Amino acid sequence: NGGTPVTETVTTTITPNSIYSYTFTATANLSAFGPYEVKSYVTLLNDPTSSNDTLVKNITNIPIFNGFPYLETFESGPGGWISGGTNSSWALGTPAGTVINSAAGGTNSWVTNLTGTYNATEASYVVSPCFDFTSLVAPVFSADVWWNSEFSWDGAILQTSIDGGTTWQKVGANGDPNNWYTDNTISGLTPLAPSQEGWTGRNSTSNGSGGWVKVKAPLTGLGSVSGVILRIAFGSDGSVMDEGFAFDNIQIYDTPAQDAELLSITSPINGCGLTSTEQAEVQIVNAGSASISNFPVSITVNGGTPLTETVTATILPLDTLFYTFTGTVNLSTTGNYSIKAYTGLTGDGLSSNDTVTKVVTHIPIISTFPYSISFENSNEGWLSSGINNSWSLGVPAGSIIDTASDGTKAWVTNL
Repeated sequence: NGGTPVTETVTTTITPNSIYSYTFTATANLSAFGPYEVKSYVTLLNDPTSSNDTLVKNITNIPIFNGFPYLETFESGPGGWISGGTNSSWALGTPAGTVINSAAGGTNSWVTNLTGTYNATEASYVVSPCFDFTSLVAPVFSADVWWNSEFSWDGAILQTSIDGGTTWQKVGANGDPNNWYTDNTISGLTPLAPSQEGWTGRNSTSNGSGGWVKVKAPLTGLGSVSGVILRIAFGSDGSVMDEGFAFDNIQIYDTPAQDAELLSITSPINGCGLTSTEQAEVQIVNAGSASISNFPVSITVNGGTPLTETVTATILPLDTLFYTFTGTVNLSTTGNYSIKAYTGLTGDGLSSNDTVTKVVTHIPIISTFPYSISFENSNEGWLSSGINNSWSLGVPAGSIIDTASDGTKAWVTNL
């Protein structure tokens, strides 16, 4: 870093066209985390070629984490995660793009360009701190991610290194559960990931994430290993740039013996004419290393009294059970319902994955015609949703759309 030089003398005779490795007696202080510029040069009397006397090298002291479970939300800064690569568009901050327009939690996330598209021919990455997994048996990685990129051309992948970043290995494979990868022919990833596996696709297709989703995969073979580095790599070709990839809420933890993960609420779903006796079904995954059975599972509607029943079936490690409640839920009134489901396994080693929520809409049925509604009294069962939704019901007051067709109220994309 341009500090005071440490100068020593080479006393060994070096014969012509040979190489000599000199180790300094003095040492360098690289104890502070972060990047360093190290410069070395030789001073030989009567040296006729000074242009080859100096070399510069950049190295980084990466912090080590050995306390688990590990959680990084990036709300207080990068937390030791560093971006790099070729034509990198990575930035940490508040996403404000047309598609990727929010953090998964709080205000900060890593994203390929906070306000626009990634770069052409990008081969970039965000590298983690070092992790000491010597206390872990079967470490697991999870994160909230959002992808929106040209399918099969541009995309992102998670990789690990145990040699300080000299070589990288992919985590998981295309088709693995828990939203893991969507393709294995992403040509833009080739410089960083020859396997071409990763997350790719736009929100406008079935391959896009459509928003923040939870991804999870085991870090196979890395239990009891020290000095593990993670890298989220992103690659693109030379044309058609989208908003790319974002990640937030990194978690690393050991696979617990007991872990009943509530993966989704599969029923009820949006529908016309829902009743007071709707069936409820949830998807439960045994994410632990031991079999589980005889544990409670509950579901609530709009924060009301929970419907709690007992799962008596035995679920083997990594197996999934679709549990249908014997009791039913009341969704007979038209409108939106906030549904929450959760497990209550005794000794569950990871409570953060025990609960999921879902919004279900009861759509009213109209059977009397002719049908006419002016929206003067209410929304009359019409509901808005979608990506980057600007729809509102009220009094239009824009520069151009400044009145209702009749009365005072209308639906408009931003009043």
